[in-house]
Amino acid sequence: MLLTNTIVANNPSGVNCSERLGGSFNLSSDGSCGFGVNRDYQNVMLNPLAYKGGPTPTHLPLPNSPAIDFGSNADCPPTDQRGVLRPQGAGCDVGAVERQATDVDILPKMWLPLIKR
Repeated sequence: MLLTNTIVANNPSGVNCSERLGGSFNLSSDGSCGFGVNRDYQNVMLNPLAYKGGPTPTHLPLPNSPAIDFGSNADCPPTDQRGVLRPQGAGCDVGAVERQATDVDILPKMWLPLIKR
């Protein structure tokens, strides 16, 4: 199987891929997919699954995620899963969501008591 501009990460079983996968411009949180140097063992830094526009919930990349601008523009779909035009920055973002300047991150629960005070 060949993947392009795809994130495969944080599988609860502990292994993302049951076999090595080919393709390009992919990221994985472990080495089981065999994506290669600077593509495997990445902390992909995604927000929790949530509705951020579009028909389905998505994992929005955090502002410093390695997924941002790290994809192939040549193989990038014209819009992301939410219908946002791609690319928004210097390059296409890896994964289903193209981060925009107007995206709002979900605050970690540990900060909520401080905000309420």
